[in-house]
Amino acid sequence: MPDTGCPSARIAGTCLIAYSNVQQTGFSLASLTCANLGADLCTDSQAWPISIGFQQNLFSSPTVLQGPHWTASFADNDSVYWSGANGGTGDNNSANSSYGYACCGGTTPANPRVSVQTIANVKVTAIHNVADTYFSGAVAYCAALNSDICTDSQTYLLRQASQLTVATWTNSHADNDAQMYNAINGGTSDDPLASQPYGFACCPSLLPQDLSCPVARTSGVCAVSIHNTADASFGSAAMACAASGGDICSMSQTSVLRAVNALTVPAWTNSHSDNDASNANSAIGAMPDNPSLDGLYGYACCLK
Repeated sequence: MPDTGCPSARIAGTCLIAYSNVQQTGFSLASLTCANLGADLCTDSQAWPISIGFQQNLFSSPTVLQGPHWTASFADNDSVYWSGANGGTGDNNSANSSYGYACCGGTTPANPRVSVQTIANVKVTAIHNVADTYFSGAVAYCAALNSDICTDSQTYLLRQASQLTVATWTNSHADNDAQMYNAINGGTSDDPLASQPYGFACCPSLLPQDLSCPVARTSGVCAVSIHNTADASFGSAAMACAASGGDICSMSQTSVLRAVNALTVPAWTNSHSDNDASNANSAIGAMPDNPSLDGLYGYACCLK
C-alpha cells in the first residue's frame, strides 16, 4: 500500500486521527485532546466529507461524524448555514458548549506527479483562480491531493502575490463579515452558502514526512515561533509565519498555547480571529468581533 501520509484512517482525503460523537466536550478540552495526539481539530473543510451525510443522506457519504462537533476555527455556524461541516453547532456558540470533536493530522506524502509550489513562502498543490466551484468541490479537489483548502492567512498571501484574483474559499468557509475581509477572500458573502461558486487554492501539510516537529512541542502544539507582543497586523503575522515555514496557528492551537500562558495578549489566528460575542476569549484573548486586519495583536506560527 502506498504511503498516505496518515498514521490513522484517511477517509475521503481527511486524515482522521481520533473523534468522539459524544456531546460532552468544550472547545479548550477538544483542542488539547487533539494537540496531545500530535494533531489539531479538523478544519471546516476537513470535517465536511465525513460530516455532511449527517445533514443530508448518511447512506451516500462516509458519515463518521454525527451531531454538533468542534472545528479548528471554533465551529461558528453562521446563519446556521454550516451544519454540513460542524453538525449543527450554534451561531456564535460558547466555548463551554458541549459538543463532539474530530482530530485531523498526518502529512502530505511526496507525489512525483503533483509538484508542491512555493509562492510568497506559501506551499501550494493547486490554485483554481476561477469562481465556479461549490465548497464541496473545493474540499474534494484539495482532499484528493492529500491537502486542504488553504487557510485565511495563506490565501491572503496568495492574493497579495496576485495568484488569486477572484472570490475564494478558505478552509474556515471564507466568512466575510461586514465585507471587511476582501483582502483575504476576494469578496465572498457575509455568511456565505456552501452552494456559492468561488475559486480556491490547496495547501499541503507543513509537517515533514516523519511527522516530527523541528522544535519542542508546547503542550502538544508544534509552534515554531510565538510572538507574545501585540504589535502585528494580520498581514505581517501571515508573512512572518510563512517565512518561518509555518502558518499562523489555528484557533484551537492558539487555545492550547493560551492555556499554558505561552500567549497572553490578544492574538491573530489563521482564520482571522473573529470573536463573535466575545465567546472565543479563551482561545484568542480579548480580540474584537470582526477585527480589522490592520489591528495590532500577537500571534504564533505552527506546523500541521
